[in-house]
Formats: sequence, C-alpha cells, structure tokens
Amino acid sequence: MGVLRVQVGSFADPANAQTLVERLRGAYPGSKIVGVDLPDGHRYRVYAGQFQTEAAAEQAAAHLKRALDTDPFIVRDDAVGGTTGNP
Repeated sequence: MGVLRVQVGSFADPANAQTLVERLRGAYPGSKIVGVDLPDGHRYRVYAGQFQTEAAAEQAAAHLKRALDTDPFIVRDDAVGGTTGNP
C-alpha cells in the first residue's frame, strides 16, 4: 500500500509547477511533480508531501487550502519510485 499525497495544482507550464514544488518542499518533504498526458495536452501535477494516515493528509489539505487559496484533494500514490520533482 502506498502513501497519501495532496494534489495542490496542475500546470501546463513546467516552470510554474517547479516553483510551487520548491515552495512546498520545506514544509512537506516528498513533494513532487508528475507529468501526465490529458486530452487537452500535457500537464504537470504538483503533489504535496507523503502521508501515512488519512487524518494527516486531511490536516495538510486543510492547511494548504488556506495557504494557497486552492482546492486540494487527497490521492493515493502506489507508485514505487515514481517521478522526482523535476519535470
């Protein structure tokens, strides 16, 4: 079973994703960028942290909602290794 992450953004421009993930890494170790191909083009999703419990992920999501004025959501990351923070 993987970890939980909080998705806080999805960007067409990898520089925007990189700026956000660099901002997050101090408070949320394990933050990363994952590139995905969608019908409307390539996007760079930004995930904050890595959490073992739903309660911890929900607490982080609530904080990030206030701090970033965004609507984050929690996802399970079952990937082993996965993409690093560099697009």
